[in-house]
Amino acid sequence: MMEVYTICFPYASSQPSLGGTYRGIEPLGPLWSMHASSTRIPFGALGPEHRPDQPLNISFSLLNGHVGKDQTRDDVMVDDCDIIRGFMAGNIERIPIQEGPMEGTLYVPTDRGSKPLPAILDFRGAEEGNREHLAALLASHGYVTMTTGFPLQSDTLININYLEQLFHRLAYHRMVDESRIGVLSRGDGVAVGLGVASHLNHLPLRCLVGSNGVSFNTSFGWILPDGSKTNFYPYYERAKSYKPTNGSVKLCSQFDPFRIESILSKTPDCFVPVENTSIPLMMFSTRDNPYLPSQYCMGELKSRLRHIGRSDQLEVIEYSDTGHLLDPTYVSHVQSSYGNMPSMTDGLRIAWGGESTSHARSQRDMWERTLAFFKDYLKV
Repeated sequence: MMEVYTICFPYASSQPSLGGTYRGIEPLGPLWSMHASSTRIPFGALGPEHRPDQPLNISFSLLNGHVGKDQTRDDVMVDDCDIIRGFMAGNIERIPIQEGPMEGTLYVPTDRGSKPLPAILDFRGAEEGNREHLAALLASHGYVTMTTGFPLQSDTLININYLEQLFHRLAYHRMVDESRIGVLSRGDGVAVGLGVASHLNHLPLRCLVGSNGVSFNTSFGWILPDGSKTNFYPYYERAKSYKPTNGSVKLCSQFDPFRIESILSKTPDCFVPVENTSIPLMMFSTRDNPYLPSQYCMGELKSRLRHIGRSDQLEVIEYSDTGHLLDPTYVSHVQSSYGNMPSMTDGLRIAWGGESTSHARSQRDMWERTLAFFKDYLKV
């Protein structure tokens, strides 16, 4: 039986599928319903080897039945087409930078005239490596972006002075309006972004967006400008030392295995002192994040700001059935993104969690809200 699909894409979804396994009208529907044909895209995420200037090509084929034993795809192919997902416009300049041990990349739009542009400082999560696709996407929307990596697993302290130098490196660029700089952060990077805004509250930051992150230091402390140091909660070490009985565990669905909540309550300086910054905050969180306790941390942030009478400073958007990989540059259509991540230790595997339909919807909603938030506060 021939299966007929209407290919639907964001902002142009108007016709339902006429048959087959995909139903209804859904942005990226045929994409999130696919399986990866190889391991080139591990866990549904674009890796460091996938450069933002290299579009992702997705091939669709309409076949009249199945490919028989003595046939090729061409024998039963009715039609085919290629869909290209681009992450970076052709007018973007990529500039590697370094400040002390901190490395980063600057993305600068080159066709916006000579008037200074708003800028975004992008802090990635520990698991992301040097993935730069989201920074390239934002640059394609008219922002100068700087994305930076920082040592989380090997070192236990981050010198915040280096991050201040990175900020000034961005602010002093000839194409940047230093009065219109925001922060984008994900995963562990949310604690870093909040730390910069809170410990360096003299910097003229305008706003911060965080995605599925934490408000405490997971495996690093700070060396502050006055030389003092902050504590951290060894989250990943606790995860590695935990020995589940069934070989699999949802780390953050329950806090009991590592006693996160009770331990953090006794070491309050592990939390970022968000009371020290008054910039607007927008946080995205999923109720089923199995990798980091983002929902708990968003509740903690709400409580802190409510206690000092600044509840309106923070907006939290929560999603269900979305899992950990909440990011518009992840390849949401690869269903292995809802499978297991590599073992953190022998016998322990952590599922990313999520469900493909909800994942696709949440990523689209988050991306639209993020662009609108930056547009409001950075006046792009």
